[in-house]
Order: sequence, then structure tokens, then C-alpha cells
Amino acid sequence: MVLFCWISVAVTCAQVNDKEYSEEFYDTFKEGPIQIIKDSLIFSPYDEVVLIPTKLDLNRVYIFKNSLGLELSIKRIHYTDIEYNILIEGLDLRGMASLSPTFHLGAESIGTKEGEFSIDEYSNKTKTSCLVSIGVGDESLTRVSKTYAYIKLSEACKFNYLTQSECFFRLQK
Repeated sequence: MVLFCWISVAVTCAQVNDKEYSEEFYDTFKEGPIQIIKDSLIFSPYDEVVLIPTKLDLNRVYIFKNSLGLELSIKRIHYTDIEYNILIEGLDLRGMASLSPTFHLGAESIGTKEGEFSIDEYSNKTKTSCLVSIGVGDESLTRVSKTYAYIKLSEACKFNYLTQSECFFRLQK
């Protein structure tokens, strides 16, 4: 006599709040083999996990200054978007920047006279600003270190005279 057993397996999908991510980021992963679960991308069927960068605490305003005394403030509003404000020559440049859905394909880095820094790059979503992107990172991949920010300006921007080191901002206490 042969006894057959049927096993029913229920697969559950994590409920993802699309308000926790930029629209582009959410749309990229809402259908397909990569799932978003909180601060992680889960690559099926390999069960590999990539963490979404969270160097900046949610809803905390960070103030950075450069060698010229220019001020950059950044606030992470959810997993993939930051609000920024840069004060340059009396102008207040404000906007939003988003982490690319392809951030996991390769780390960005920037070299300065002070060393090499790994950064998470957020692309500007505010069309009226001359800012191309903001990089947020630190000086070491292997230990907790100081947090820095780096801005990229468009060539058409009247502030594009800033040197590479002047686009490099240090976190203020």
C-alpha cells in the first residue's frame, strides 16, 4: 500500500509600505525576484541580502560644513530619500535626492587629499537646483568613522568654480 501525502506550503510576502521608499525605487522592486523588506533587498532564489544604506538616522538633521564655511544640511526622510539644504553665497538651495535602485551594483568612492572615502550617492530630484548628487559616507568600510558629505554640481551651475576639496563637507557636532 502506498500512502501519498500532500504538503501545502504557504508563501507570504512581506508587506511593504511604498511610502518608505522613493517611487522609482519601489517601482523597480515591486514585482520581480528582488524583494524589499524594511532596510534590505532580498535576492531570491539565492537568499542574498543587501542592506539599504542607513548611515544617517531617520528624521535627524545633520549639519556639514566645508573649508569655506559653506553649510549643507541633510535629513533622511525614509529609506531612500534625503532632503537637503545648501547655503552658498546667500542662496538657499533646497531639494530632495534619492538613492538609486542600482546602488547595490557597486560602491562609490571619492579620493581627496585627505584619503579615499566610500559614499552612498543620492541623485538630485529637484529640477531647479544645480546640484547633481550628494554623497554621504565615511573614511572606512571596516570601522565606525567620521561621516562626510560630498556634492556634485552641474557644469551649468554658477557655483561650479568650487574645487573638489571645497565640495567635501565634514559633519559638525
